[in-house]
Amino acid sequence: MSDSLREDAAARRAALDVTESCIVRAPAGSGKTELLTQRYLALLATVDEPEEIVAITFTRKAAGEMRTRIIEALELARHEPPDQEHKRVTWGLARGAVARDAERGWQLGLHPARMRIQTIDSLNAELTRQMPLLSRFGAPLGVDERPAEMYEEAARRSLRLLDEGDAAQAAAVEGLARHLDDDLPRIHRLLARMLSRRDQWLRHMGTSRAELEAGLKREVEGHLSILAASLPRALHAELIAVTGQAATVLRAEATRSQIIHCAGMTALPSPDAGGLPAWRGIAEF
Repeated sequence: MSDSLREDAAARRAALDVTESCIVRAPAGSGKTELLTQRYLALLATVDEPEEIVAITFTRKAAGEMRTRIIEALELARHEPPDQEHKRVTWGLARGAVARDAERGWQLGLHPARMRIQTIDSLNAELTRQMPLLSRFGAPLGVDERPAEMYEEAARRSLRLLDEGDAAQAAAVEGLARHLDDDLPRIHRLLARMLSRRDQWLRHMGTSRAELEAGLKREVEGHLSILAASLPRALHAELIAVTGQAATVLRAEATRSQIIHCAGMTALPSPDAGGLPAWRGIAEF
């Protein structure tokens, strides 16, 4: 047996020590589900009631597959051991679980629902139902498979903060509206779409505002650089003159616009210059 196989076997044995906690990280198809099944069976042989074990997955499909594997293992444990080594490990652990089942009178074959193999959503809902006062919900909770209407309502409530929120909330929504030309229907659509993709950005919410603004600034500068590179050289002087004049007029009228930052601009930025010194102000939020 190679060193890598010996290390793998040792790691699998360690994961079946139910007196210790462990984290298993491995690629797809490496047998993680079978290892989890084995650990669950090992735990069944030690607990007083099967409800003491909680197995949590992300999807109902995965939870159903896990429950099916355990039930099949318990059934196969009543027959002769299989030939494959890894299946014999599962068979041996299942024998211990079957013996504990008989000793405690669980009858898991007839009552598989006693095994708490569930999704994160169902576990959270179960905990909330057990604490009706602390959860502060006035009605039973459930998981909605079509949350689009909720995203729409959350977006509408966010926009109402312009009038109903405190000063900080109103200022935040006002700033967003200003950058999007007060196009409230568009802002509503963007907010609802963001909520449907919150798994992509929610993890960044702990990042400081300075870091978020720096990232946004780099993104804007990059697009401005591409835009500048796409313009014919013959139009550069004309664009600089028109933009400078517009900035002067907007500043005189005390109009809030990012174009004001272009006052005094003498050249368009070059992608090869490594930055946007002439337009840097327009990228700041």
